[in-house]
Amino acid sequence: MKKLLIVLVAFLGLAMPASAQSFGVKLIGVQYNTFDPGQGTGLQVTLGTLFFSTDLEVNYLFGRMSLSDDKKFSLYYGAGAHVGFLGLFGFSTLGFGAHGVFGLDYLLQPNLAIGLGINPGLSFYTNNVGIAPYFGGGLYVQFKI
Repeated sequence: MKKLLIVLVAFLGLAMPASAQSFGVKLIGVQYNTFDPGQGTGLQVTLGTLFFSTDLEVNYLFGRMSLSDDKKFSLYYGAGAHVGFLGLFGFSTLGFGAHGVFGLDYLLQPNLAIGLGINPGLSFYTNNVGIAPYFGGGLYVQFKI
């Protein structure tokens, strides 16, 4: 699974224009973006761990609104899909589903931003678990390479 994720991130890194790539380090994961820190919209790929779950999220940010006159503080929104594994006390199951994407960015300098993302949605879990609420997101630092 880890090799597949590395190949996916490498493919996305080579397939996107070099002028609009940035990476993020989340409190509990990593992310790849096709847009500059604190600016724009586009594709976001995130691998993260939250509580007893490890998830791969693919998000598309539809829009961004500036919340300050200097355009350093912004609100963004979008939608995405996720797939991952839930493991708890020897029980594990595969889950997948859809979610919304909401977050706040603060641009520290032109190529460096910090933020908070919240991704609420629904997951369908195999092994007769059924449908359950999903929560993704987290604190992050995003930087352009």
